[in-house]
Amino acid sequence: MQMINLERKKAMQIFFRPAICICRLLISICAILLLGACAQDNKLGHAADDCESFGELRVVCGVQAPEDLALLPDASGLLLSEYGGMQGSGGRISLFDIDSETVHVLYDADSANDLKLAQNAWGELGCEQAGEFSPHGFDLARRPGGRWQLLVVNHAERESIEFFELYPGAAGDWQLAWRGCVLAPGNVALNDVAATGSGFVVSQMSSKSRFKTLWSFMLGRDNSKLWRWTLERGLDAIDGLDGVGFNGVASDNAGKRFFINAWGEGKLLVYDRISKKLTHEVALPHGDNSTWDAASPGKLLVASQRGSLFSMARCVSKHNTNCATPFDITEFDTRDMQHKILFRSDGQYFGGGTTAVRVKDTLYIGSFTGQRLLIAPVGYGTQSL
Repeated sequence: MQMINLERKKAMQIFFRPAICICRLLISICAILLLGACAQDNKLGHAADDCESFGELRVVCGVQAPEDLALLPDASGLLLSEYGGMQGSGGRISLFDIDSETVHVLYDADSANDLKLAQNAWGELGCEQAGEFSPHGFDLARRPGGRWQLLVVNHAERESIEFFELYPGAAGDWQLAWRGCVLAPGNVALNDVAATGSGFVVSQMSSKSRFKTLWSFMLGRDNSKLWRWTLERGLDAIDGLDGVGFNGVASDNAGKRFFINAWGEGKLLVYDRISKKLTHEVALPHGDNSTWDAASPGKLLVASQRGSLFSMARCVSKHNTNCATPFDITEFDTRDMQHKILFRSDGQYFGGGTTAVRVKDTLYIGSFTGQRLLIAPVGYGTQSL
C-alpha cells in the first residue's frame, strides 16, 4: 500500500510539474515587467535633487533614503536610518539638527574612530561587528540601567540586529558606540525592531527568495513572523504569530503589548504578551513604520502607503529617486484603538513615506527611496477627509 501511495504521489508531481513551472515563469515575467516599468511611473514624481519648496511642504536634501526616524532624548534633532537596500551596503546612521537643518554621519561602515574598536557587551556572545552596514528599521529606548540604546536592523553582509549606545560626547554633541549584535537565521529578511526591556522583538517581512516573497504577497500566504530575543533564551519565533509582510513593530512595555503592521494584510495587529494572543486587528492599508509620539503618550504615528504591491515594487528599482506612491501619516491611540489621519500626500512632491516624527506642529517624514527628508505641517492634505 505504501508503494502504491508513493507511486501516486510521484505521478501527481510529474503531472503538475509543467503547470507549476509555467506559473513560476509567468510570475517571474510579471515581476520583471513591473520593475522595468518603474522608469515610466517615476517620471511623474519630482527629481531626487529637487530641493525647492512646494507650498507648505519643504525638504532637506542630501540624505540617503531616510527609512526610519527617531527623536533625540533632548528633542534637538533626529536620528536617521539612511537605508542602503535589502542586499546593499553604503547605508549609515546620521543626525539631523532641527535648528540648523544640517545632517552629519554618526556611524557607517567606514567609521575610523573607536566605534570599530568597541567590544560586544550587550548582544549575543561571539557576534562580531560587520564590515558593511545597511540599516533598515531601528528603535531608540532606555535600557533598564538608564543608558540610551539604539537597536538597528542591518542587511549588509548578514541579517543582524546591531546594538549601539547613544551618549553625549565631551562637547555635549550626541555620539554612537557599537555595543554588540545578534545574528538572524540565514533565510529571513528582517524589517523593524523594538526594545522590550529584557531584549527586543524584530519583524521578519519575508524570506530572502524574491520569487517566494512575490508569490506569498500575491496569494496572501503567511511569510512573516515576529522574533523575540533575550540574552538568556536567544532568538526565537513567537509561536502562532504569523502573517503576510510584517513591517513596523512597536512595543508597549508597560502594557505588555506588541503592535505589528501587517503590510500585506492591510492590518495593524495588537498582540498581548501575557495571554499570548492577538487582541485586536485594526484595518490600516499597508502600514510601514510606527513611532511613539513624544507629545502624546500612548499614541503611535504610523506611515501607511496607499499604493499597491506592484507600485511599491516598481519604486525599489529606482532607489535614488522619489517614489510617487501616495501615503498617509496616521495617529493611532493604543488605549482605545481609535485613529485619525494627520497628513496625506498624493506622492507627487514626496511619496512612499515610511516613517514620521512629530515636533510640536511639524512632521518630519522619511522614505525608503530618494535623497530627501520631508518637513510638513500637521494636518496637511486632510482638509477634505
